Amino acid sequence: MGLHSTVLERPEGGEEWKNLAGEARQWAHRRAQDLGYDPIRDDTLLYHLSQLVSELVTNALVHARGAVMIALARERCSALRLEVYDHSPKDGSEPHVEVHSALEAAMRTHGRGLLLVRKMSTGWGALFHGTGHLVWAYPTPTDPGEVP
Repeated sequence: MGLHSTVLERPEGGEEWKNLAGEARQWAHRRAQDLGYDPIRDDTLLYHLSQLVSELVTNALVHARGAVMIALARERCSALRLEVYDHSPKDGSEPHVEVHSALEAAMRTHGRGLLLVRKMSTGWGALFHGTGHLVWAYPTPTDPGEVP
């Protein structure tokens, strides 16, 4: 068991915040190794972790305000849990996955992120509390097949 966390401070103005997802991916990969995950043996899990970090951190940066906190924990069952916390306003809306036809999905340029989260995790969810919003996911250790 172990826990690591970090806070990503959103830069003021400009487009510099777009670099934070990449920094978060690098941080998560290093911390997962610190927790005992091997880059060769656990390559699929670490790939899914990277994709989940990218999507959830980007969502937090685009849809919320302020800093974003990321946490990784290795639980007793050896599952890796990713958490991304942001300061989104509590408006009662839960993150949701929209299902579209294959043609509609292929034509979309955005809005497919939570479909990827669903596909690359063994479970995920969201909680609202206080002034923020927490999204958690467990990266799947095996190949889930073709991602829509």
